Amino acid sequence: MYNEPQSQSQSSDNGSMDYKKVRLKGQSPRRSPRYLSCLSIQVIILTTLISLVASNRPPRFAIDGQSEIVLRLKESPETKVGTLIYTLKGYDPDNDPLTFGKRNSHDSEIIRIENTGGNEAKIFLAKELDRELQDEYAIVLTLTDSHYSDHNYVTQSFLLL
Repeated sequence: MYNEPQSQSQSSDNGSMDYKKVRLKGQSPRRSPRYLSCLSIQVIILTTLISLVASNRPPRFAIDGQSEIVLRLKESPETKVGTLIYTLKGYDPDNDPLTFGKRNSHDSEIIRIENTGGNEAKIFLAKELDRELQDEYAIVLTLTDSHYSDHNYVTQSFLLL
């Protein structure tokens, strides 16, 4: 805005000029400091929320640097159906709850996974071992957190000999 002098004919006082306010095109009114403060707080909150949502890091199997889990079992009364054969452990950098599972396959039917809550799951023998039919079982284990879907998970190979 700027002040534009009025002509003397419009002025009621001789010799003095009155000014009227005129708004120039394209100029917006000044923003108050309070408005700018609220706007900056909203931007900070929005940025924080976006970074929290976008920064989900995937969980990991805790396997002490090994590339796969290899388990050797003997056919014996100690390895009957229902026997606990392994405890899975996982880690999530975001501290989300973990869910362990397995990809469906012919070999995966030999085990049953029971999530115990937290960062662990138990693997039980679900079928009797018969070395005359099959010597080894290759199973793909899965691990997901609450931010991943059923088709978005971390995998780990599990070999049962």
